[in-house]
Amino acid sequence: MIKKYFATLLGLFVFVFSFNSLAKETRSIPKDPYQWANKLLQDFIEPESEKSEAPNFQVFLPKIDLKNLKSSPKSMLQLTWGSGHGGSLRLLTIIRDKESVQVLKFSLDEPSLGTKNPVGTPCHPIESKFKPYPECNFVTNLESGTMDLKSFEKLFQTIMILKNTKIYSMDHTNNFQPYVDPQSKTNELEGEALLSSFSSANYVNSINATFGPENGFQYYFSGYPSNDEPIQHAAPNAIQNAIVESIETSSFNKINIADAKHRTVFHNHMAFLSEEWDDENSWWVKERLIEMMAHFGTNEEVKILKSVIQQSGKKNDSKKRLQYKAINALAVLTGKDFRYSTDGEALPLDSVVKKYSIK
Repeated sequence: MIKKYFATLLGLFVFVFSFNSLAKETRSIPKDPYQWANKLLQDFIEPESEKSEAPNFQVFLPKIDLKNLKSSPKSMLQLTWGSGHGGSLRLLTIIRDKESVQVLKFSLDEPSLGTKNPVGTPCHPIESKFKPYPECNFVTNLESGTMDLKSFEKLFQTIMILKNTKIYSMDHTNNFQPYVDPQSKTNELEGEALLSSFSSANYVNSINATFGPENGFQYYFSGYPSNDEPIQHAAPNAIQNAIVESIETSSFNKINIADAKHRTVFHNHMAFLSEEWDDENSWWVKERLIEMMAHFGTNEEVKILKSVIQQSGKKNDSKKRLQYKAINALAVLTGKDFRYSTDGEALPLDSVVKKYSIK
């Protein structure tokens, strides 16, 4: 399992109303990275709150010489986020290559009423009255864009501030002002943690960052916000919001057909996520990633899919759904459709699994 690189965060309740703050309207980004980091943390720390049962916290932003903090000319940032009950998943890759910063966003969503992937696109079934191999019930999109180097550097600096932020619980209540002066000696922020409003907002937040030999880190969480025990995800959730806010003003172009370069980016992202997707709270993440493989996968994903179809499950459970989804993806990526007879009749699952299992 991936080591969580935010071990310095102590006992924090995270506020996640939907699954993060992405449901909010677009907001302006402060010019100063410290002010931006502070603003992002305010999504999770409530200022001047009334006396309540919520724990109190003391937040210390690190003292960093930003003038001498630069990202590597070869940097990469992978972010995955989505809502389990909200029917979404996003894979975002930002790649800095010297002076150029490229952005690729892979999206999957539950379709709106009357919207679906047309027959003939990846994951389609051959029309059959049996239809045991269900159509893709999610809509996928691929978009590309760019980011200017100055914005990328500010994002990098803000991420480093948040990554090294320390949060301590406090045993008393008070009213606090959550303002951090970038020039202050302590960069101290105090406040109360907001409680999650409900327990059904399961979400995923995955970050894989390579900014140079000393500034890389990895983080993965999939699950529910909790009122019952402290959780330590405020800073990484703030990092997620920083990344998303940084691309909100970017101009994206929709890509109708993924080429080899796009598929390689997707494969590299998948290589990281597949290390964590067997976590008990990540079953829905795995299902959606398998669906995305049919649209964006490479031949390397075929090996993964052949392994997935061996794990049979009971009717309507995740393992059974994964078998069907993986078979659909194999039919697309291999170009060999063993799901149906020449008459269009659906073949038994076991026999289809055996055919795809042959090397």
